[in-house]
Amino acid sequence: MDINNFLEESYEANEQYDYRMLIYGNYTDIENLERDSFVQVLKPTLEYLDAHYKIHYTLLTPSTIKSLNKSNVKQVIYKLPTYPNLMRTHFDAMAFLDAIDWRSNDYDIIYSHLPEHTSQIANVIHNSTHLMPKIIGYCHWFEVAENAPYAKTMFLNNILGVLEMKECGVNSKWLKDFVLEEAEEHFCEDVIDKLDRIIQPHYLGVDRVEERGKTIEKSVIFNHRANGYTGWNWFVESMDKLWQKRQDFTVYTT
Repeated sequence: MDINNFLEESYEANEQYDYRMLIYGNYTDIENLERDSFVQVLKPTLEYLDAHYKIHYTLLTPSTIKSLNKSNVKQVIYKLPTYPNLMRTHFDAMAFLDAIDWRSNDYDIIYSHLPEHTSQIANVIHNSTHLMPKIIGYCHWFEVAENAPYAKTMFLNNILGVLEMKECGVNSKWLKDFVLEEAEEHFCEDVIDKLDRIIQPHYLGVDRVEERGKTIEKSVIFNHRANGYTGWNWFVESMDKLWQKRQDFTVYTT
């Protein structure tokens, strides 16, 4: 991720940091935030950014995350409902404005992992504050019929939030194509083209595959749930094709 792609010019917030980023999370494992999928994604992301930029982060979080206690990370307690669908429907503009303390802080970038709230965030930021941040994001979960056991889903709200972003990462090209296909039922070709530009695969990867402390070479890992909506069937077929050409690799799932 090159944040210069989303900023017109460098803003020196103070002598120590070049950029200020507000991080809006998607927490589903409230009881153990260290194991939450959003936190697991955020840790290596911040490590990468810190290696290339001087950034101060304001992280909205339901409770303190010990592994993210860093000098350049300010954790602000911000409560959301824990039930996934209710969490995605609930946005309290006044609580959000209070949490970000916009009169005392300026943000160059909003990094949202909850697209369902991002259109509201963009609206309240631009209409109720003096801030003009760029918005980027990542989406862990799209509510569609294949994975959401609800009478109604937040898919349309999700897409509206994505449209507010300069770029929104997903975990694979397969997921991008799947989302575009689902969106075609509701949006015109111009909007689909815009989504095609915004949604981009951000391959999270893994540092290494280890078994009892031993690194395993020539490994392929499927780092998601083994379900149809995650591209599992496509992955299995692809591995079968690869196996016909070579048999020197091992496939792992998480």
